[in-house]
Amino acid sequence: MNDAFFAGALAAWAVTYCSVALLFMLANLWARREREYLMFGLFVLALAVMNAGIALVFQPEGAPAGLVGNRIAVSGGLLAALFQLQFAVFFSGRARPWGVWLSSLATLGLVVWTWSVPWDVPPALEGERSVFLRMSPGLGVAFCVSTLVSLVVTLCHLSLSWRNG
Repeated sequence: MNDAFFAGALAAWAVTYCSVALLFMLANLWARREREYLMFGLFVLALAVMNAGIALVFQPEGAPAGLVGNRIAVSGGLLAALFQLQFAVFFSGRARPWGVWLSSLATLGLVVWTWSVPWDVPPALEGERSVFLRMSPGLGVAFCVSTLVSLVVTLCHLSLSWRNG
C-alpha cells in the first residue's frame, strides 16, 4: 500500500468518524437525559482527529512542518482515551466529580505537553513516517501509561456494569 492510498483511506475514515460523532451529538440534543450520547460522540470525534493527524503524516507531499500531524494524532489519541473513560464512567453510573476532573486535568496536561515539547528527529529516522518514533521519550511513556490506565479503568467499569445488570 502506498502513502497516498493510506492517507486517503485515513482521511475518509476520519470523515466517517465525524459523521458518526455528529449523529450522536445531535442525538444528545434530541434526548437530553442521555449523557452517554455526548460522551460517545466526543470519543468518536477524538478518533477522527487522531486519524486526520495520521493522514497528515502519510500524505504524499510529505508531513507538514513542525510535525503537526504527529502532534494532532497524539492529541486525538489522548482525548479519545479520556472520552472513552468518561463514557464508561457515565454509562456505569459511577461518575464521581473528582475522578472526572482528575482525568480531564491529566489529559489536558498531556495535550499541552504534546504541543509544547520539541520533537527532535534523530538523523537515522529522518525519512521515516511514523507518529510515535518522533516523540520525546518521556512523552511517549506518559502517552502509553495514560492510555493503558484509561483502558483498564474503562474495562473495569464496563465489566462491573455488565455484572450488575
